Amino acid sequence: MKRYNFIYVIGFLMLLLLSYLTMTFQSESAYFYGFAENKQTEISHDRDVLISKIHVNNGQEIRKGDLLLEVIDEEIGLKLDELEVTRESISVNNQTKIIEINNKIRQIQASKEAKMSELRSDILELEKEIELNKSLYEGLKSIESNDKEYKSPDEVKLDFLRNSLRDAATTLEREVNEQNEILKTITLPGKLKSKNISSELNHFKMMEDKLSIYAPFDGLVGTVSCKEGENISAFSSLLDLYKHNPTQVKGFVHESMILEVAVGDRLEVASTLHPKIKVTGVVIGLGSRIVEIPERLRKMADFKTYGREVIIEIPESNSFLQKEKVILNISNGDTSANSLEELLSSKNRNSKGANTKPISK
Repeated sequence: MKRYNFIYVIGFLMLLLLSYLTMTFQSESAYFYGFAENKQTEISHDRDVLISKIHVNNGQEIRKGDLLLEVIDEEIGLKLDELEVTRESISVNNQTKIIEINNKIRQIQASKEAKMSELRSDILELEKEIELNKSLYEGLKSIESNDKEYKSPDEVKLDFLRNSLRDAATTLEREVNEQNEILKTITLPGKLKSKNISSELNHFKMMEDKLSIYAPFDGLVGTVSCKEGENISAFSSLLDLYKHNPTQVKGFVHESMILEVAVGDRLEVASTLHPKIKVTGVVIGLGSRIVEIPERLRKMADFKTYGREVIIEIPESNSFLQKEKVILNISNGDTSANSLEELLSSKNRNSKGANTKPISK
């Protein structure tokens, strides 16, 4: 009889334990685990480059705009050299033509100026001679010309010399203008080509300036995957960058709860060790298949469970550590922030006192 009663007592205790486990299971069904992680940005280049200088080390803190890597594109360097030589050749060729035409203009000017100088000298002498003759017969009344339009041979010669001087000046101006037009005709194509080459040079120089890699944001250097003097293929990883604080949470919701989480849902994210550290996150991605939940994120680590991957975006201003384990609340019922803190506190006390693991489905 006593033995019979003892079995009933054991059964009653087991029933209480089962009820407790069921209640715990139900209270925890609105939560799942994840870990905070920094957003990783892989830095690469869209061209084949040679690493010239590395300015950062693994784990180094960086600020936006800091120079990370100096690289060289040999193709751009060769193209710049080729364009410089071509532009210099065009410039020299144009300069040679300009010198030739300018020399010819100077020759024309020298020849015409010499002739005009001679004409001016002849005109001056003839004008003096005419004035002298006029002064000799000016007072003689007996010598009067009947024809007022009559010109002496010296005056006719003077008119001829003056006309010759004007013609020489006109000819000089015309010939110089002709040479200048020839100069424009000869050098214009070279100038246009030189202008085009200069534009092309500026384009490649801008590309060369953009070869160097600068920090796109404040953060930390992860792994530098290249060495100085190394040739790197286009789009190959050069280094990884991370934000200072985690910006995402990666979790796994149990397969029985996958319909309770959707993109755009707002979840409360709290540290499992420090329940008061919490933020509100937004679901930005869901896995496309059911996978095995990692041991660290299971509610019962010893039993394999399966679920769906969930990506939650959290504010950058948070106190989580990289890969810190967090708990996510998806309850739409009576569960509050206080109950979440109580649950975490209870779990922490249990883990410290009895070294037990979280209960799971």
